[in-house]
Amino acid sequence: KVLSIIWKYSSDVKNARSDITLLRDEIQTFRDVLQNVRDMLAVISQLKDRQQRHEQQQLLAKLPFAASASFDSYHRQHEPECIANTRVELLQTLQEWGRDHQRKILWLSGMAGTGKSTISRTLANRFSAEKTLGGNFFFSRASGDANHAANVVGTLAHQLANKLPILKLSICEAISLNPDVLGQGLRNQWKALIHTPLSRANFEDKLTVNIILDALDECSSDDDIRIILQLLVEVKDLQNIDLGVFVTSRPEVIIRLGFEAMPEITHQRLDLRDIPRSVVQHDILTLLESEFECIRRQHRVRDWPTQQDQQILVQRSDCLFIYAKTVCRYVGDLNWNPEERLIEVLQGNSTGMQATAGLDAMYTQVLKKALVHGKHEVEIHALCDRFKHVVGTIVTVFDELGVSAISRLLSMRIGQLEAVFRNLHSILDVPADQESPIRLLHPSFHDFLIDGNRCRDERLCVNETSMHESLVGVCLDTMSATLKRNSCHLQTPGSSIQDLDQGVFDVNLPKHVRYACLYWVDHLALTCTDFRARHMLCDKGKVHLFLQRDLLHWLEAMSLMRRMSQAVLMITRLAKILERVPDQLLYAVTEDARRFILRNRALIEEAPLQTYVSALIFTPAESPIRESYIRRAPKWVNRLPAPDFQWGSYLQTLSTFAPRGRIAYSPGGRYLAYGDILDDSNEHGNIRGIKLWDLATGALHGTLEGDEHDIEDLLFVDAKNLVSLSQDGKLRIWDPVTGKVCCIKDIDYGGVPLDAHPSEIDGPYLAPMPNGDLATLCFDLNIRIWNLGRRSFSAPNLANV
Repeated sequence: KVLSIIWKYSSDVKNARSDITLLRDEIQTFRDVLQNVRDMLAVISQLKDRQQRHEQQQLLAKLPFAASASFDSYHRQHEPECIANTRVELLQTLQEWGRDHQRKILWLSGMAGTGKSTISRTLANRFSAEKTLGGNFFFSRASGDANHAANVVGTLAHQLANKLPILKLSICEAISLNPDVLGQGLRNQWKALIHTPLSRANFEDKLTVNIILDALDECSSDDDIRIILQLLVEVKDLQNIDLGVFVTSRPEVIIRLGFEAMPEITHQRLDLRDIPRSVVQHDILTLLESEFECIRRQHRVRDWPTQQDQQILVQRSDCLFIYAKTVCRYVGDLNWNPEERLIEVLQGNSTGMQATAGLDAMYTQVLKKALVHGKHEVEIHALCDRFKHVVGTIVTVFDELGVSAISRLLSMRIGQLEAVFRNLHSILDVPADQESPIRLLHPSFHDFLIDGNRCRDERLCVNETSMHESLVGVCLDTMSATLKRNSCHLQTPGSSIQDLDQGVFDVNLPKHVRYACLYWVDHLALTCTDFRARHMLCDKGKVHLFLQRDLLHWLEAMSLMRRMSQAVLMITRLAKILERVPDQLLYAVTEDARRFILRNRALIEEAPLQTYVSALIFTPAESPIRESYIRRAPKWVNRLPAPDFQWGSYLQTLSTFAPRGRIAYSPGGRYLAYGDILDDSNEHGNIRGIKLWDLATGALHGTLEGDEHDIEDLLFVDAKNLVSLSQDGKLRIWDPVTGKVCCIKDIDYGGVPLDAHPSEIDGPYLAPMPNGDLATLCFDLNIRIWNLGRRSFSAPNLANV
C-alpha cells in the first residue's frame, strides 16, 4: 500500500513536471508573442513617426522658401567672415546682446562697403555655434528670391521649424488648416506661421533665439520694408521666449522712419560711422596683412609689401572694407605678378570729392587692365562691347543667373562668357558650377558701373536703359522659342499643380526661361518711349505678336511657377504702359488679356492646362484672345459652347462666408475690404473679422482680426485708415497695410445694443467729411464727429437728425 502510494505520488510528480514544462513552454511562447507584438508596435510607431515627418516635410516644402538667402547656403559658402582680430569690440557687443535681449531689435546701419554683411555672416556663424540662431535672411538686390519680401516669412518659418522641433507641429498645422495663407500678405503669414506658433509653444525653459535680417535696404519694395519693420515690433509681446532680431541696412529714409516709429524701448541702433576712424583703419590694416600673407604664399614672394604701401592703401580705402578686399583680389590674381599689380594700384589716381573716389579709381583700374591696356583700338572696342553686353546683363537683370543661364539667354557659347570673365575675378564671383549664380563682389560695383559720374570712361560705363531694351527683346525671343503647350507633361487637362514633379519642371522650364517669363514686362517698363513705340508696342511689333502666339503658353508657365498673381500684375502694368501709346489695337488685346486672366485666375492657378480648355472655350465670342487661340481648343470637345459676345461688366469672383456684410474700397481702388466670417469651423463659434483683397490680382491680401462681432459698416477714410463699426458699438481704426488696430473707441448708443435698435434705421453709419474728419450716425439720433488725426472724440454738432 505504501509502495502504491509512493508510485502514485511519483506519477503525479512526473505529470506535474510535464505540466510545468508545458506551462513553461507556453509562457515562453506567450513572451515571444508579446515581444513580437512589442516589436511590431515599435515598427508601427517608427513608421508612424516617419510618415509624420514625411508629411511635415511635405507641408514645409510648400512654404515660399529662398534657399540662397541663408548665410550658410551653397551659393554663399565662399563669402567672407570677419578675420581674426578685426571688429573685436563690435562683435563682442553684438554677441552679448544676442545672449540677453534687453531691447528686442538691434539695427546696425552703415554705408555701402563698410562690411555690414561680413559682420552679419560672422554673427550668424557664432549664434549658430551657440545654438541660438533661429533663422536668417540675407537680402540681395540681384537675387529674385532673396530680394523679394514674399519669401521672408516662409524662409524664417522653415528655419525655425527645423531648429525648434516643438514649433514644427504648430507651423505644419497652420499650413494644413489654412494653405491659402502661403499666398497671403506678410501680416497674415507672420501671424499664422511665426507669431502664433511661438506664442503658444510650451518650452521647458525660456529659450534665447536670434533672427538675422541682413541688407534690408536691398528688399525690392519700400512698402514691404515698412511692413517688415512694423511686424518685428511684435516680438516684444512673446513672453515664453527671448527672441531678438538683428537687422542691418544702409541708413535709407524708409528704414530710418520705420525705426523712428517704433517704441524706443523695443530697439537700439548701432551706426558703423560712430566707430572711431582709428579703430576701422586698424581693422582694414589687419585685413590687408592677412590677405597679403596669403598672396605671398601663393606667389612665393618674400618681404613684400612694405608697411608704407599698406598704410597708403589704408588711407585710400577711406574706411571702406570693400576697397581693401577689391585691391587684394586684384593684386592676388594668379595669372599676374602681384608686385607689378600693386605698383599699378599705388600709382593710380584716386583724387576726387566723392566719398567713393578711391573705390571708383580701383574699379576703373581693374576694368582698364582687363579690357584696355596693351591692346589695339579695334580689339579694345570689341572687348568693351562684349563686356558691356555680358557684365551689363549681370548688373541689370532682376535675378541672379549662372553661366549656363546667361549663355542660353544671350545665345552665347560658354567659352565666350568665360573669356569675358577671365580677368574680372577681382570684382566678380564666378563659381566653377555653371548653374550657380554669378555674383558681384559687392553691390557698389553695380552702382559704379551704371553711374556716368563715377564711371567716367564711356567705353566701360553701362547704359541701363539700353540694356533693358536689349533684354526685353531677348526675353520675348526666349519665350517664343521655348514655351509650348503642356511643357511639363501633365497627364490630364485637369491635373493639379500639386501633381507636378520638380525634376520635370527644372528640365522643361530651365532658369533662363523662368527668368524671361517673370521679368519681360519689368525690362519693357524701363526702356525709353521711342524704343517702345518703334520696336515693341506697335502693330505687329514683338509684344503684339507674343500676345497673339504665346500668351496662353506664358500663362501656363506662370501657373507652373505658382506666379499667377504676378502674371496679373504684369499684364496690368503692360496695359498702363500702353495707355500712352497710340496703337489702340494692341491696347485692346492687352486689356482683353487682363480680363481673361482675372476671370480665370483661380482655375488656371489650380490646373494649368485648363488655360486651353475651360478658360478658352468660355471666353466671349468677340474676344481677341478667343479669335487668336480658339483653333487650339482640344479636339475632344466636339461641340463648343455658345459664349457671350463680350466680357460685360463682371470682372472676377472673391469668395466670402458671411451672407451679409459691408464693403469698402480704398482710395485709388487698390484694396476691397469686406466684413466676413474668417473661420466657421471654430467650436466656440464663428471667428469674424475683415477680409482685405488686392483688386489688381484678386488675391487675398490679408485678414484683420480682433473684432468678434458682426461688422455693421466699413469705410476707408484714406489709404492709411480703415474704419469699422461693429455690432458691440465700438469704432475701430485699422492700418490696412499692417492689419493692426490703431484705436478703439466706444460710441454712445444710450446703453442699447446696436442689434436692438429699430430696423428702420439702417446703415451706412459712417461718412467721411471733406476736412478728413469722420461722421458717425448714432441711434440716440445724433451725429457725432471724429477727428482721426488726433483720434479724439468731439462733441456732437448735429443733433436730432
